[in-house]
Amino acid sequence: MKPTSSVLALVAALLLAAPALLLGAGACAALKPPPRPIRPSTVEEYREILRALASDALEGRGVRTEGNKKAAELLARTFADSGLEPAGAEGGWMQCFDHPVETKVETLELSREGEGVATSKLGTAPFSVSAPFEGELYFVGYGIHAPDEGYSDYEGFDAAGKVLLMLRFEPREKDPESPLNGDRPSRHSELRRKVFEAKGRGAKAVIFVTPPEEGEEPDRKVARLSPTEAQSSAGLPVLHLLPAVADVWLTAAGTDLLSEVKAIDETFKSSPKSLGKVKGQVVLEREQRNLCNVLGRLPGKGALAEETVVIGAHFDHLGYGQSGTMSPGERAIHNGADDNASGAAALPILARRLRASEALAGAESHRSFVFAAFNGEEVGLAGSSHYVEAPVEKLSATNLMLNLDMIGRMKDDTLVVLGTESGTSIDGWTQEAATLAEVKLQTQGDGYGPSDQTPFYANGVPVLHFFTGAHEDYHSPSDDEPKIDYDGAEKVMVTVAGVALKAATAETRIAYRESTSGPTFSGDSRGFGAWLGTIPDYTAMSPGAAGGVKISGVNPSGPAKTAGLKGGDVIVSMGGRGVDNLYDMTFVLRDHKPGDVIEVIVKRGEEELTLAATLGDRSEKKGGGKHGGGHGAAAKEEESEAADDEEEAEEEDHTSHYVRKTKGASGQAVAEIADDAKMDPVTLLYPGEERHLKDVKQLTFEGENAEAYWAPDGKSLVFQARGGKVKCDRIYTYDLEKGKVKQVSSGKGRTTCAYYTFPEGKEIVYASTHEAGKECPPEPDHSQGYVWAIYPGYEIYLQGKRGKPVNLTKSPGYDAEATVCFADGRMVFTSTRDGDLDLYLMDPKHPEQAPTRLTSEPGYDGGAFFSPDCSKLVWRASRPEGDALIDYQILLRKNLVRPSRMEIYVGNADGSEARQITDNGAANFAPYFLPDNRRVLFSSNLGSSGHRNFDIFMIDSEADDPEATLERITHSPVFEAFPMFSPDGKQLVFSSNRNGKNEGDTNLFLATWVD
Repeated sequence: MKPTSSVLALVAALLLAAPALLLGAGACAALKPPPRPIRPSTVEEYREILRALASDALEGRGVRTEGNKKAAELLARTFADSGLEPAGAEGGWMQCFDHPVETKVETLELSREGEGVATSKLGTAPFSVSAPFEGELYFVGYGIHAPDEGYSDYEGFDAAGKVLLMLRFEPREKDPESPLNGDRPSRHSELRRKVFEAKGRGAKAVIFVTPPEEGEEPDRKVARLSPTEAQSSAGLPVLHLLPAVADVWLTAAGTDLLSEVKAIDETFKSSPKSLGKVKGQVVLEREQRNLCNVLGRLPGKGALAEETVVIGAHFDHLGYGQSGTMSPGERAIHNGADDNASGAAALPILARRLRASEALAGAESHRSFVFAAFNGEEVGLAGSSHYVEAPVEKLSATNLMLNLDMIGRMKDDTLVVLGTESGTSIDGWTQEAATLAEVKLQTQGDGYGPSDQTPFYANGVPVLHFFTGAHEDYHSPSDDEPKIDYDGAEKVMVTVAGVALKAATAETRIAYRESTSGPTFSGDSRGFGAWLGTIPDYTAMSPGAAGGVKISGVNPSGPAKTAGLKGGDVIVSMGGRGVDNLYDMTFVLRDHKPGDVIEVIVKRGEEELTLAATLGDRSEKKGGGKHGGGHGAAAKEEESEAADDEEEAEEEDHTSHYVRKTKGASGQAVAEIADDAKMDPVTLLYPGEERHLKDVKQLTFEGENAEAYWAPDGKSLVFQARGGKVKCDRIYTYDLEKGKVKQVSSGKGRTTCAYYTFPEGKEIVYASTHEAGKECPPEPDHSQGYVWAIYPGYEIYLQGKRGKPVNLTKSPGYDAEATVCFADGRMVFTSTRDGDLDLYLMDPKHPEQAPTRLTSEPGYDGGAFFSPDCSKLVWRASRPEGDALIDYQILLRKNLVRPSRMEIYVGNADGSEARQITDNGAANFAPYFLPDNRRVLFSSNLGSSGHRNFDIFMIDSEADDPEATLERITHSPVFEAFPMFSPDGKQLVFSSNRNGKNEGDTNLFLATWVD
């Protein structure tokens, strides 16, 4: 097979400085496979630039050092040597901006009724304004205004001219039933938001106090501001007060701090209380520095020249040890060889390679490149944020942003790439380039993350972030040049060059895809549990990671180090509980207190060791993940530390919930998921045994989207959806390669249950009521309990790419729920044409032939699917008897059916040898065969508290006792249903409420199936 021109062009671009590859003459040359990329001679130049950036002479490139300026000048010279044109201000290389780099407390004073408060009992926030204040002090609960959730501390209270004493966090912070979301901090608890609410109401200052818990004395340490990176002012003086002082003030007013907390939790209301007059002053010193990005341009040509591809990497690091260091209190140069001299040094090398690319030279038209060495990433993405505010090329004309951050420590030839779903085509380009570079990919679709791609993605630019993983030297003085894996970095550069070339030469723009998750945000929360002090290997965060937690290192002063844990260990058990993933590990830590001694079992190579660890307190913890930038998600320790705005390190609530055991109607044990179980926002999986699913991708992001079924070629889906202004289900197709959604149905009436025809897939069958009326038929009457409507206006239609839909059924009553045999296109469907809800078989190519009735027992038979070889059917059915049968028949005459008890049946494709394979008394539906023609996936509320939540289960229909083989596939507290395998059996599409933007949203998800 002759290599495609695009593949050859990509290879040519990657070879660059190497001699051009010569194919032999004649026809045989065309049959040669594409050559593998050859290492360019410039790898030594890369080494030289990296060594210079990571040398002691540049003082760790911290924003408060002269070495930072020297690094910018060095990169400008390398850009010039690479043949780039300057793209900074006034024709130069630099794009400079002023940024606050450090905040210190100069003055902090507070007195009440003339009595001063000792400075040891006070703290302030880095976003406080420097100003004096004076006024009446009022206790105002939590300072939250959330009327949509039924809570406001400002109802009936005028805050103008007053100083407000308010609690941190939020009411009912641990209550999963709380309207403010008790399973994680809500946006209302964030400190800046509370100050914003107070400022808008005319308050003069805000004083925060930490609420005590039951049995806890109100004398906890007050949050203090040590020298830290500066933050923008929130517009008011903001202080922190020792809880014991606030308790004395409230006691004088006839109450106390704990009583107020309990009263608010019980009533979900607060009562403002006057605490006398206060006077105070905050003076902060903010040091500003002029920081510079380094920008170079490689001009495009032709029709695409006005569009741009940005390739960026930050070059600043932690200097002598600023906030975020893993070695606090130690003044030592943090050279940051991997973070991020490795990414910055790659910029001039990539520039040279792309400039010399034969593919670009031979292209009639290609986009321009902007190479951006960003400053100030470690102090809050300062440089990249400034760029998007003042871009040298319009963001609207930026096709893609490629970010290189920590690419010098590759493990197992694996490259982490974030943002693969932020735009069309880029996932495929990345896979192709990685194959040529001979690296394995670990991808995540979301474009947000704590590094320089985030400001671009937040402003509508598709992004990719390249990263080789966290390690024990992260943010430490030991991150030095000799530890760089240059072969691995070369593979990253080959991959990036391949994607960059595609992005520059593609005829059409990349279409931006918006994520609903947004940047990581957790509000203000208190920490819980004990501390071990491990640094997970980045593979511990990968989708589907299980079988223990591999660690890349340990905190040098933590309990893990003392216990003898080492980098490379895999933790498989803690405190007598198995540990499969980080959530299990976090749960065990949350269940213990500092000082507890627990057994930790690790695998070290082939050996299994049992160690004893004395757990520590989080106040002992030193260092932390990136603060406002970098790779916190991959480098944080196992407790997912979340440092709040006062530098008071506290843990996010990432608790894993053990499942509870309950009994189904048939007596088998079923795992019941806790209603407050939390989904991992990175993997989109719940912390149970969802071991059959990995690489989960969310396809839709709002509304009700369900019943997605594959086309024969595996490249598209057909599904039904409604939401927003669309009040009635319509039929859509989803192009999986382009991410394009297209409406198929007319938009009249109600539609349901669409399926591609097989084996060609040129047409779609679906049910619709549009001939019975253009408007949506009425919703069912739920006064008789939960019922489904069996609309008699439903007919089944055959819809081609062009032309009007053809009515296949043309019979009175309900005709719907059609699916098709993969092999010959036979269609099975449900109909009331003979007075009951039964299955029928027909050939959609010959609608004139009468369908064959397959079932005849009283009850609902529906939702049938063929096995992959079309020899069998699987469906849901009810078999009511006695009073239940009478109820069924009465409801059916009203075109209703009660779906609360349905079992799964299988039988031959002609309807013979039907047999029941479940007997659990639950609502079981949406069954689908696995590729082996015997196991079946189905959705059920088996074991659900209140029967409200549905999960996907698997059962072996050919087993002597099928129910003994029952296995839960999804482990969530929400709706999961409609599983269908891709034609090759490797992927599963399903519908779920997980990760919904709004309550009740049902979306489509795609996952790799792990058998």
